[in-house]
Amino acid sequence: MVRKMMDKPKLLLGLLLFVLALASTLMGQLQQSGGAGANASVGAYPAAAPASAALSGGRFYSTPPALTDGQMGAMLVDSAGRVQIASINNALPAGANTIGSVNQAGTWSVNQGGSWSVNQSGTWTVQPGNTANTTPWFVRTVPMHGCAGNNLQDVTQVDVATGAGSNLTSADTCVFKLYVNNKSASPVTVTIEDRQGTPVSYSTSFSLPGNSDIMREFGGMRFVSGVKLTAGSAGALNARLYGVQ
Repeated sequence: MVRKMMDKPKLLLGLLLFVLALASTLMGQLQQSGGAGANASVGAYPAAAPASAALSGGRFYSTPPALTDGQMGAMLVDSAGRVQIASINNALPAGANTIGSVNQAGTWSVNQGGSWSVNQSGTWTVQPGNTANTTPWFVRTVPMHGCAGNNLQDVTQVDVATGAGSNLTSADTCVFKLYVNNKSASPVTVTIEDRQGTPVSYSTSFSLPGNSDIMREFGGMRFVSGVKLTAGSAGALNARLYGVQ
């Protein structure tokens, strides 16, 4: 009985020490989680920052870390606590600066169900030819023809030759128009043909009155290997050809 009376204070002391240790542990965890910090209310924003709070995962580096494969890192914030996204961590430049561009090498497919509202200020640079919208566009239409390309041929021949004639072009030429002027006072003949091995004549010894001219329309007809004119008199005819190759 005496022994039991002497053990009771030890038991109470041990129980007290256990309770104090448990309370200390719980208070430390509560303080670390922010539950017992300086916040007056969960829904209130204090005038002064609390002494401690739960870490949200953001971290500021004056120089961002260089991570390697497999490493984990905290969400980055700037010195003001703003979240940094990708590499956009600097202020946008002042003034009229280009802050982005889109390059599309293939075909764009755009579906628009409603109405587009586009406001334009300044100068737009657009295709064709990167011509600004402040400059009138020059559009040249080329009729259908049988030549390989669309290289314009605007050829002038002064004093069409007799005999072997004058070669206006030396490759396949699709002729739209051919102008011939007789600058002499007498009639002069003109022959129009292509330049293949056995030439095809499209106008044989056509007589052009003195001091007159003629415009022949060929509508894109292809002259194989080029166009040749032959005059009946030397120094009498001038010619001009308009076509493509």
